Amino acid sequence: KDGIFGSCETPKDPHYPDCTSKMDWMRARWTSDPCYAFYGVDGSDCSFLIYLSEVEWFCPPLPWRNQTATPTLKPLPKKQAAFQSDIGTLLEQVGTGKESLSFMRRRMRRLSAQWASAARRLDEKLHSHWREQKRCTSRDFAVSTILPRRSRD
Repeated sequence: KDGIFGSCETPKDPHYPDCTSKMDWMRARWTSDPCYAFYGVDGSDCSFLIYLSEVEWFCPPLPWRNQTATPTLKPLPKKQAAFQSDIGTLLEQVGTGKESLSFMRRRMRRLSAQWASAARRLDEKLHSHWREQKRCTSRDFAVSTILPRRSRD
């Protein structure tokens, strides 16, 4: 699909290696959360690219978009990845306001010991080599590890 000012093909940029997979994810699941519509996602590839480049930064800035509309931020310095054993921050992000999320909090608490054990084993396997810290959202985490398989399809 074409945008108003240019093509909406998924860019191939080595600085944004997750862009293609995030585009695929958005095509399959963009209706899963009303927040996407709030940011202008309408099911078109152009709206996915705009969202992934301007809201979540998984895709490069689009040359046909007004680059002065969003502040230009310097890339953050690369940080050493570290396994987190405390799930308190994650529980805070899930929040306590919605009863419908209580199953997620219970499951997170129940699985936290397994996650910590797996993280220790992985760290030993990787011999504590330097790894760049990645940015992931709570939504990505919940969809990939907390929600039962049938809820994701």
